[in-house]
Amino acid sequence: MVTNAASAERRMELLGGRTVAEYKASLLEALDDFAAMQEDHVRGIVEGANQKIFSWRGNREKAFRLLACQLDILKSAADILGEDFVRLIQDRIKGLLDREGVLRDAALVQQEKTKEKLNAMRQGKKALHGYGHNGLAEQPKYLSNRM
Repeated sequence: MVTNAASAERRMELLGGRTVAEYKASLLEALDDFAAMQEDHVRGIVEGANQKIFSWRGNREKAFRLLACQLDILKSAADILGEDFVRLIQDRIKGLLDREGVLRDAALVQQEKTKEKLNAMRQGKKALHGYGHNGLAEQPKYLSNRM
């Protein structure tokens, strides 16, 4: 009986003070949250919501740290959690990595579009310089109150 209690205590220690079911649920939730965040980011990039990109970094880092902590526990407690669960998590992580590739590709496409827009604006600015001072028409030399 002492060995069962010690075994249960060791299992709880490995799982961060949680039961196996609680740990599995929290890991699956962390994976779901990361996947939802990826979808939001892909959608935002495709829609051209560039102003949101700067706020994403903190969210991504926080979600990644949470997921990394959960996966560290998985690594040390894989034998407790079962081979089927570990395979499920491996498949889910592969899906997340594939989605990161989609996100990267969408970001590269958006980056190219932005470069093209900047080049077009530069060309327009150069063209305006050809029409006079700062692209404006000739300014009057003096002001008159006569009409």
